[in-house]
Amino acid sequence: MGYPREVIEQVKKAVCKEAMEMRQLNHVVPVTGKRLQIERPDRQIEVVFYPAKTEHAPLILGFHGGGFLFGGCALNDAMWSETGAQLGAAVASVGYRKSPEYQYKAAIEDAYDAAVYFYEHAEECGIDRQDISVMGCSAGANLAASVCLYAKQQGKHLFQRQILMYPFLDSATDPDSKGNGSLEGPVMYVFNEMHCKPEEAALPIVSPVFAQKKELEGLPRAIICYADHDCLKAEGQKYAGMLRDAGVCVADMLASGMPHGFYESGFGKISEGEMDFLGDDVKEMIRNGKIAQASQECLDFVQENF
Repeated sequence: MGYPREVIEQVKKAVCKEAMEMRQLNHVVPVTGKRLQIERPDRQIEVVFYPAKTEHAPLILGFHGGGFLFGGCALNDAMWSETGAQLGAAVASVGYRKSPEYQYKAAIEDAYDAAVYFYEHAEECGIDRQDISVMGCSAGANLAASVCLYAKQQGKHLFQRQILMYPFLDSATDPDSKGNGSLEGPVMYVFNEMHCKPEEAALPIVSPVFAQKKELEGLPRAIICYADHDCLKAEGQKYAGMLRDAGVCVADMLASGMPHGFYESGFGKISEGEMDFLGDDVKEMIRNGKIAQASQECLDFVQENF
């Protein structure tokens, strides 16, 4: 790691403050879906639910990105609404627990418990319990991949597909060794440190690229989209190869010229509050329409392989 400890701590302090502001926005931003709470004995899981137009529709459990620190279940309203509409599916955007208060186990428990809830309440939610998929962006794609592994460990076959958008799949490898891209620098060390302990970083349900072949066998088929200008591209492609080697069906594509995080900004109007958290390169590609075009191409690809 080429960053002094004081730099890491400064970045950590700044991003935690920004994350708290984003969480406040998550509670008040308008949504087209329905906000609901899944009651658990020790907690509530916040969800924004987007019902399908037809009964017994497929369900997509959606997990937002943000390094397991940023984001919220209500902050990608246009993305989840449009994704569900074009796929003919209901969507449940899950507000999983995040760092710095919680580490990886809490997020996986929330993802899994949300899946079990919708499986058990399929009829009243208008969904087909035999057609549940997981989908996520970046850290949310990690959670989608990890909860598939976790469900297999529990002996449960809950999911038909795992849809991974520019997935973050390796918390153990030095981020600076992953190459250049739109997601790099000290913040990646902060994400890793807060998400898990160093000795846990190579666990498969933390970093799926460290899973053994036998752990991958029988997992749901995968649809993976990579961002071209992204230092996480290689680990996503590595995982696709591992899944194929384990006999899992994989369809994947590369979004040419796109930075990390593009899909979350590719649909509908982005609020000023949400725009404040985006980089200048992403803002410009939102304005000129390139992100919208690439996001639709990715969604078309997902639909072709859904």
